[in-house]
Order: sequence, then C-alpha cells, then structure tokens
Amino acid sequence: MRLCPAFGYNVTAMVKLRCLIALGLFCAKASFAQGTMLFTWHGQSNLFQASFEVTQAEMQPGAPLGSSILFNSISFTSSLSGVSYTYNSSLDPVGGGLNPWSWGMILYNTQTGTQINVSGGEPPIGAMQGLIIEHPFQPGQDFYNTEGGYWSFSAVPEPSTGALLSLGVAAWALKAARG
Repeated sequence: MRLCPAFGYNVTAMVKLRCLIALGLFCAKASFAQGTMLFTWHGQSNLFQASFEVTQAEMQPGAPLGSSILFNSISFTSSLSGVSYTYNSSLDPVGGGLNPWSWGMILYNTQTGTQINVSGGEPPIGAMQGLIIEHPFQPGQDFYNTEGGYWSFSAVPEPSTGALLSLGVAAWALKAARG
C-alpha cells in the first residue's frame, strides 16, 4: 500500500476515487430519466420572463401539446406591468406542437383585465423564434407590450441521480477511511 508522505493518504485509493467521481459526473450529466424538457424565453429587451416544461412525448414530430406537466409549469411575468400569468384550464387556449415549431397560447389574468398572446413559429420558422404580446381584454385600458425573441430548451435531470451519486461517494469514502 503506497502512502503519499506529504499528506498521509493512500495514492491507489485516491486514483480509484478520481475515476469513480469522473464516472459519476459523466453518468449524472447523461442521465435524463425524468423525461421532461424546460423551455426558457430569451427576449430582445427582457420585458418578459417565461418558462414551461414539456414531456419527451410532446417533443416527438406531430405530437400535440397537452400534458399536465405543460399546463402546471406555464409561467409568464411582464416586467413592464408586473402581472404574472399561469395556465387556467377554463379560460386559456393552448395549441400546436413543438416539432415542427409552431404553437400558440393565450393566457388571461382576470384580476388585472390583461392577457398575453404567446406564439412560436414566427419567421424564420424552425429557428425557435417567438413573440409575446401583452394587452388588455377589458375596455378602458390601452397598451400593447410586445417582445420578440427565442426559446431555448434543456433536459430536466432526474433529481435522484445526484443524490445517489453523493451517497455512493460518501459510503466509499467512509469505507476507505475505516479500511
């Protein structure tokens, strides 16, 4: 058993630990068992903060939008008006699909009398371009907040992957310390 004289630890064990950590980091990065994708809005002027999640099934060609994950995760906030919008099943129409990129939704905020129209598929189609328009749906208000931009998406990792990796490394370190 080789020991590092300067630090007093087993060099062979440390090499194994490094390999285990590298493998764990690779597996954690590659593991997307949850099967959902997070879409995030990037507006030209940062007028709106927006995101929603979809399932892998909704990402397939020709698949319509409509999962409970989508409806429960829709979140839009206007930095100009300060109004937040979430999905309301009795008011808000959502339609289209993500593959090809052509969809739309209208979200109402009945407390403020405003709505936003959100669309994906603005020219150039297929480049994940989008448009958000906020305006009143009740008389007496007259404003239009419009922002063009694009959507990015990333996989939502399975939360247990990191937890299991941490437990495994801790157990290995405890065993190595005792042995």
